Amino acid sequence: MDDIKDILSIPRADSTKKSEIISREVINLTGGIPPMKPSLAKKALKAIKEKRVEKTSTEKWIYAPFKNSAREDDLQLCHWKKSTDKEEDYAFSKFNKKIELIDFTDEEYDSLNDKSGWSKEETLYLWSLCREYDLRFIIIQDRYDVSRFCDRTVEDIKERYYYISKAILQKREIEDHPIIGLPYNANYERKRKALLEKYFLRTKEQDDEEKALCEEARKLDIRIKKEEKEMKNYEKLMSSNSEEIDLPEWSTAKKEPPKAPILRSYFLTQPTLPSRLQRKIETILKVIGIPDRPMPTQEVVELYEKLKRESLILLNLQKHVIKKEIEKKSLEDKIREVKNSANKKSSGGYSAIKNTQAPAILSQIPKLPTQVPIRNPVATTKQTIQPMNNLQQTVTSKRVSGKVVKAQDSEDSLDSGPTKKHKKT
Repeated sequence: MDDIKDILSIPRADSTKKSEIISREVINLTGGIPPMKPSLAKKALKAIKEKRVEKTSTEKWIYAPFKNSAREDDLQLCHWKKSTDKEEDYAFSKFNKKIELIDFTDEEYDSLNDKSGWSKEETLYLWSLCREYDLRFIIIQDRYDVSRFCDRTVEDIKERYYYISKAILQKREIEDHPIIGLPYNANYERKRKALLEKYFLRTKEQDDEEKALCEEARKLDIRIKKEEKEMKNYEKLMSSNSEEIDLPEWSTAKKEPPKAPILRSYFLTQPTLPSRLQRKIETILKVIGIPDRPMPTQEVVELYEKLKRESLILLNLQKHVIKKEIEKKSLEDKIREVKNSANKKSSGGYSAIKNTQAPAILSQIPKLPTQVPIRNPVATTKQTIQPMNNLQQTVTSKRVSGKVVKAQDSEDSLDSGPTKKHKKT
C-alpha cells in the first residue's frame, strides 16, 4: 500500500491517524483496513474449489419438440427437457377447459314453435357468440351486432339462451341438468340490479341510519333470546319441585392396577382426580383430622376410599347449593322488578290498590250478628282518647314545673270522665 502511494506521489498516512480516515466503529467491527490481496494461498483456494465441484456426472438437457393436445392446428413448438424424460402430452394442456354448450339441430329448433320475437338467424348468431366467449354474457352483450339485430340487454340474452337450452333438454328428456333444476328468472335479475343500484346511490346519512337500525335490531334479538332463556329457567324451577343432581362417578377415573406386585398403599392414591379437585379433597381430609397416608390395611383402604368418595359428593352438593342460591337471588330480583314496574304503572298508588282490593277483602270477612247481648251496660259507654299533641303538651308542662308526677296520676289524668265514673262504681 505504501509502494503504491509512493508511485502515485501520495503522502503516506500516519498509522496513528487511522481513526480520522475510517470511523472507530468500522475499525472495531472489521479489525482494521482489509488487505489488498487474498489471505489464502492458491493451494487452499484450489482445494475449496474442488470440494465445491461435485464429481458426479450432470444430466443432459435437449431442445426437443412436444405435442399439445389443446391446440387444434398443427403448429409444432419446442422446449428444453431432460434427455431421460419420456415424450408425453404438454403438462399445461389440462388447463384448457371449454364450456359445455348445449347445441341443437335445425329439426329440434323448428319443433319448438317459438313465438318470443327472436328469429332463427339471431339465435344462431347468439350461439356463435356464446361459443366464442364461453358464456360471458357481459362481453357478449358488448360485442353484439346492433346494426344487424335489435339492441339486447344482458338479461334478454341470458333469458333467450336458458329458454332455448331448457326446451332442448326437455325434448331430449334430460331431467338431471342444472338448467332444468335451477331455471333463470329475468324479472328477478332486473329487480336485483335495480335494488343494487339504489343501494350504491345511497347517501352517508342513510347508510348510518341503516347501520344504527341493524345494531338496534341485533341488541333486541340478544335481549329477546336472554329473556326467553330466563323464562324457560323460571318455568323449569316453578314446574319441578325436585331436581336430580348429577354426581360424578367414582369408578370412571380408576385405573387398573399394574400386573407386577404392588404395595397396598398404591390404592390410597386411586382414583387419579384432577389436581384442583384433589387439593379440595385433601383440604377436607385435613380439616377432619385424617392423615395424608394412613396405615394401608385392607379395612383402612376401603374406608379411606369411601371417605374420599363422600368428600367428592359433598363438594358437588356445595356447588349445586351455590348455583341454586344464585338462581334464587335472580328470581327475587326479577320479582322485585315486576313489583316495582307494577307500582309505577298504577296511577292511584295505594288508594287505587285499596279501592280495588277492599271489596274483595270485605267480602271474605264473615258478617257479625246484628244484635249482640249486652252483659255490662257500663262497659258499652263511649270512650274518648286525647290526641298525641295534647299528651306531649301535658308531659312537657309537668317537666317544666319541676313537680314529680306518679305514673298512676298521669294515667288518671289521661283517662276521660266516663272512665273515672266506671272506676268509682
